Amino acid sequence: MTSVLRIRVAGTRGQTIALTLTGEMDLTTATGLHHNVENVLGDHLTVILELSSVTFCDSSGLNTLIRLRHRAHPSPPLPRLSARRAPSPEPAAALQPCPR
Repeated sequence: MTSVLRIRVAGTRGQTIALTLTGEMDLTTATGLHHNVENVLGDHLTVILELSSVTFCDSSGLNTLIRLRHRAHPSPPLPRLSARRAPSPEPAAALQPCPR
C-alpha cells in the first residue's frame, strides 16, 4: 500500500500561511512534505501546519517536522505544539513511561 499525504492551503494572512495536512507522514511522504514546506517558507515568515487529519506519523515524519522547525527558526526557542481537539488515546499511551 502506498502512503498519501495531502497538503492544502487553509488560508493566508499577511506573511502567515496555514497548511492543512491530511493522510500519513512517513518515509514515503516525508521528502515531499519537506520540499513543499521549504518552498512556502521562502514566501512566508510564518507557516502553521494543521495536523489534526494526519492519521499516521512515524519517525521520518517527526524528523521532517523537527528539520523544518530548525530551518524556520535556527535559534533554539521552546517548541510549541497545539491541537484543536483532544488527540486520540493511542499516541498519548505511546508517550507514557514504561512500567519497571
